[in-house]
Amino acid sequence: MTIKSRHYPTRIKVSHNNQTGWVVIDQNS
Repeated sequence: MTIKSRHYPTRIKVSHNNQTGWVVIDQNS
């Protein structure tokens, strides 16, 4: 039996020049 642990990247909300985006940080890298 194989147990797989899910990896959830950390998302940081960034606002710049009235634009909102998401920076995804993969902690496994």
